[in-house]
Amino acid sequence: MNEELKSYLAGITDGEGYIGIAKHNKTEQKSAYYKERVSVGISNKEVIDLFFKYFGGGVYYRDKLQTKFN
Repeated sequence: MNEELKSYLAGITDGEGYIGIAKHNKTEQKSAYYKERVSVGISNKEVIDLFFKYFGGGVYYRDKLQTKFN
């Protein structure tokens, strides 16, 4: 991945994404564990394919959201 593509994907993540850590507690475990999460919500399939190609993970689709603007 070249520097230009890295910058592009970083910008998309910054504008349309979420990076976080979630704390989970399970009753059968004595201590909590932590899970990282990175998600990007965007409707451009080409951009989604780029993220999947370089980072893997899962791709989840949902129906178009109904808002007062559409």
